[in-house]
Amino acid sequence: MLSAMHIAAEKGALVTGFNYGNLGYLVPDVAMNRYALVDKLRQLLDDVAPTDDDAEAYKISEYKLPLLKGENHVAINDFYFVPAANGSAADFTVTIGKDSSNFSTKSSGIVVSTPFGSTGLALSAGGSILSPNSGVLEVVPMLPHTLTSRPIIVPDSDTIAVAWDRKVQVMADGRLIDTRGPGEVIVKCKKRKIRMVQPKAWDFFENLKNKMKWHS
Repeated sequence: MLSAMHIAAEKGALVTGFNYGNLGYLVPDVAMNRYALVDKLRQLLDDVAPTDDDAEAYKISEYKLPLLKGENHVAINDFYFVPAANGSAADFTVTIGKDSSNFSTKSSGIVVSTPFGSTGLALSAGGSILSPNSGVLEVVPMLPHTLTSRPIIVPDSDTIAVAWDRKVQVMADGRLIDTRGPGEVIVKCKKRKIRMVQPKAWDFFENLKNKMKWHS
């Protein structure tokens, strides 16, 4: 889904996804076997067209896609930084915005997440769930050594600098993009729009309620 969203953002194309499992908060439709997938794809192709405003089963929703741009790498969900030595912690300093406000934390990593990524690693690390079009970014310390190191939500217009004191792995959307010694990365938000094809009844918060079993 993330790969498709990268391509769609570049091309201005429609994107959709079919969930085969239990997670996938932004994957809008479900197809539990290949026969269901073929049937749904046929219906989608018949139902959704650029000039079709009366689609019976699907809708086209537009989202502002806050691509995180760190140096020459782009992420849709998140960048995160973890010590290269498994199980170790590092001293991280995070600087936010033009006023150079910063905080330091000793932790097992730092996540910089978009709203799209807030239901992924950031959530597992104790972050908040963000509405897809909320226009913010989230900075989440992973397993911090002090209880006062808490997630921070900032406007996506702010620049975020993450610095560290030892060798770390730099990850983007779950992919290893670099391993480097003490240093710093600047993360900026790059706005684009993306159009997602979703079932007409699909709703982000209803989906969360069902996935997280809030009703049980």
